[in-house]
Amino acid sequence: LLLDEPLSSLDAPIRRRLRRELRTLFESLDVPVVYVTHDQRTATALGDRLAVFRDGTVEQVGSPSAVLERPETRFVAEFTGNRNLFEATVAERSGDATTVRFGERSLRTDGTATPGSAVTVCIHPSRVRLRTPGEAPDGGTTDERPDEGAPGEPPGEATTGEAPEATAGTTLPGTVADWLNEGADYRVRVDLDGAPATLTATVQPPAFERLGIGSGTPVRAEVPPAAVHLIPHESGN
Repeated sequence: LLLDEPLSSLDAPIRRRLRRELRTLFESLDVPVVYVTHDQRTATALGDRLAVFRDGTVEQVGSPSAVLERPETRFVAEFTGNRNLFEATVAERSGDATTVRFGERSLRTDGTATPGSAVTVCIHPSRVRLRTPGEAPDGGTTDERPDEGAPGEPPGEATTGEAPEATAGTTLPGTVADWLNEGADYRVRVDLDGAPATLTATVQPPAFERLGIGSGTPVRAEVPPAAVHLIPHESGN
C-alpha cells in the first residue's frame, strides 16, 4: 500500500488524531505499507523503519531512533532537524570512551574513531539538558565554577570530585543567544564559552520557567556520552 502525503493539508489536531488511527490500521493490515512524507513526527509515529532519500537515492535506512540519533551523513542529520553539528578532532580513545575537541572544549562519547582524525559531532537537541551555573545534577546547588575544570582537566569537562568514569558526560558553560517558543516546548540556542559553536537544546516548559531563560542568561549544557554521535568526514558530506 503506497500513501503519498495523505495528511499534509490537515491542521495539527486532526493530524495527531489520524496518526493514531493510521498506526492502528497499519498494524491490522497484512500488507507492507510505504508512507511518503516530509513530516518527521508522522514518519517516526507511523514507521517501523525510515528511509531518507536524497536526489532520488536512499541516503540511510534504519529504525526511527537510529536515523534520528545516529545519522550516517551530515545530510541525514540536517534533514531530520539536527542543528548541533560541529567539526572536531578526535583527541584520544581510552577503553569504551572517546574524547573529541572543538575549540577549547572537549566532549566524551561512546562512539569510536581514530585519534587525530577529523569528524563531525552530532548531538540531538532533545538530548541536551540545561542547568543554571549553581545547580547540581540532583537539583541542589554547587560552588563548582562552570567555566573551569579541576586541575589537569580540559575546560568543559564534568567534575564530581572523583576520577572521571568512562560513562561520565560533559558539562559545557555558555550564554543563551536566543530562544523560540514552539508550543509544546522551547528551542534554546546557547553560545558556548571557549568554542566557536552554538548548541541548540529542546527545553520543556517547567524547566524553561525554572531556569528563567532569556537572552544573555548564563547556563550549563549537560551532554551524556551516548548523545554524542560521530560522523567520519569521508561519510559526512
